Amino acid sequence: MNVVDFCGWLEYFSDRPNAGFFAPAIENTAKLLVPTLTLFEVFKRFCGPTYLFSKSIRLMPSLR
Repeated sequence: MNVVDFCGWLEYFSDRPNAGFFAPAIENTAKLLVPTLTLFEVFKRFCGPTYLFSKSIRLMPSLR
């Protein structure tokens, strides 16, 4: 099981220097566990910019 906190999602969606570290855990949706609070924090931060929103929406069906 992989749990990625808000900081990891921030790195991933913003293509920051550590995005590559978090990418395998985030993209392996079969083992990804996303706490409800983390979902809230991520969407609170990223729902504004269109390109980030569309990227997050593509991942949502896979998240459990």
